[in-house]
Amino acid sequence: MIVPMVKLRIVGLRRDAERLLDVLFALGLVQLEDAADESLGVQPFPVDDAAAARIGDLRLLLARLDGLLGLAPASAHPDRE
Repeated sequence: MIVPMVKLRIVGLRRDAERLLDVLFALGLVQLEDAADESLGVQPFPVDDAAAARIGDLRLLLARLDGLLGLAPASAHPDRE
């Protein structure tokens, strides 16, 4: 059965990306295409100075949160590797 497709962007931890895509593909929920294919019309995120600064701030925040989670007992975050 042919169904209409939409482009999607998955946001998450890089370490989980391959496993997540494998599961979605196995379930028949996605068709994987190379984003570098110009016919798809996928454009990279535009990054100006303000966006680059925001990305840096968010990465720092994520690193701090990850450090705090590392201090918590394992029972506080059982899904964490």
